Amino acid sequence: RGVRAFRFGATMQLLDSRLQTALQAQVTAEAQNARAYLGLCYSLEALRLFGLAAFMERSAAEELEHSRKFALFLNDRSTLTTQADALTACVAPSTAVEIFSAAAQLEAENTARIWDLRELAEEIEDSDAEVFLHWFIAEQRLSEAELDDYVIQLRAAGDNYAALLALDERIGEVKK
Repeated sequence: RGVRAFRFGATMQLLDSRLQTALQAQVTAEAQNARAYLGLCYSLEALRLFGLAAFMERSAAEELEHSRKFALFLNDRSTLTTQADALTACVAPSTAVEIFSAAAQLEAENTARIWDLRELAEEIEDSDAEVFLHWFIAEQRLSEAELDDYVIQLRAAGDNYAALLALDERIGEVKK
């Protein structure tokens, strides 16, 4: 899976302390999002929407992979990676629309943090960090659009349980 795809050589400059702190916070934020996605997965399972739950479970794994990429980038820059309490509680919404809306909000907040990281990297002229962050910006755009589409579709399904089950099956197949 190429987790170390962003590994650079020993010629990289040391990280600016502001960027180091912000990147370490992102390691934690990505891990927190993974836990939140698992909480959303459990809520969907309780609603017996196993396809939608599988989507959230895969999203949790993706967030953990992102956390690891940020940690490896820090480690490649000879920076000790620390992770604050990444195991925060997730408030579990009660409907599929609420659950996917919560996931969309997580992604929007994550996108804002990554843009802030990129702007800081640009400000301190850390081109290695800027290059590293471009992949995440592109991935965030896709994730936000995908979740926004699903929220629209789930709202359109409304109280129509047959439509909800059809979406459950279709969305459950995405990202396999």
